Amino acid sequence: MERGESVSGLNWKKIIPLLLALIVLGNYLYSTLGVTEEQRILRVVDRAERAVIDKSFFNLEQVLSSHYRDRSGLTKNDLMRLATLYFRSQDQVRVVRMSSDVEILDETEAAVRLRVQVFGEAGGKWGRGLADDSLLGEVFEISLKKESGRWKITAVNPEKRNWPSIYPN
Repeated sequence: MERGESVSGLNWKKIIPLLLALIVLGNYLYSTLGVTEEQRILRVVDRAERAVIDKSFFNLEQVLSSHYRDRSGLTKNDLMRLATLYFRSQDQVRVVRMSSDVEILDETEAAVRLRVQVFGEAGGKWGRGLADDSLLGEVFEISLKKESGRWKITAVNPEKRNWPSIYPN
C-alpha cells in the first residue's frame, strides 16, 4: 500500500451510506427498545390530546384512522368538521388528564378509557367540557386499531352522551 492510500484509498461512497444506515437503525432501535405496546397506544392518545390543545387540524387528522366511525355515526371527516367548529369557537384550549386505562384486546386492537377535563376559553370566559361539563371530568372510550404497524384511533365515544350533530335537523 502506498503512503497516501490509507485515508484517500477508503471508498467513501460505500462508507457514508453505511454510516447513515447505522444512524437510522440506531435511532429506530433507541426509540422502540423498552417501549411497551401500552406506551405506544398512550403516545397516540397524547398526540391527539396535544392536537386539541394546539388546535391543530393536521396533527389530529394524523392520529385518526381513515376508517373512523363512532357510535354517534361520525366519520373521520365529520369529526374533523366538529373539531374545526370547536377550534374556531375557542381562543384557547386546555386539557387536564385525570386518568387513562389501556386494554389491549389483541395484536391489532386496543381500547383506552380516558378521563379528562377540557377547558375552552372564548371571549375571556372559560367553559368546561366537550360533550359533558361534569366537575369530575369527561370519560371517553377510545378505540384503536393497528394499521400498517401504527396505532390509529377508530372511534372516540363520550361515555355519557353522543357527539353533537354537525348536521341541522
